[in-house]
Amino acid sequence: MVETLAATALGITRVQLDQWRKHMAKIRACAIAVTFGLALLTTASPAAAYVIGALTSISADGTADRATLEKAIQAAVDDIATHAVAFRPTVVSLLEVKLVGKRIYLFVLFADAAGEAEIEVLKADTARTSQDPR
Repeated sequence: MVETLAATALGITRVQLDQWRKHMAKIRACAIAVTFGLALLTTASPAAAYVIGALTSISADGTADRATLEKAIQAAVDDIATHAVAFRPTVVSLLEVKLVGKRIYLFVLFADAAGEAEIEVLKADTARTSQDPR
């Protein structure tokens, strides 16, 4: 009632007052939704699974025998694990090796324990979808 009297004193019609009330109801609903969303974002924590693919290369010149090649690959992988990966990997997998010119390129996958579990989930889903006859 006070609102209606104030609106009348200001020269606001009843239709304008009803539109204002609808507008305010929308603002309240939006404010509640934003508050709920922010509360959800601040309490939710991201998954702590880490999986990283890294590319490195070694020279193909000094790798005449198998032992030298294995040592060079191990040194390159250790260097990535030490300098490029910010977590302690539980899985290190050499995914691909390519010889381009006088360089050997190595694509290495690093994962922690949670990342390893995520990889297994992806493998299971990939195997399931490849067998699905759709």
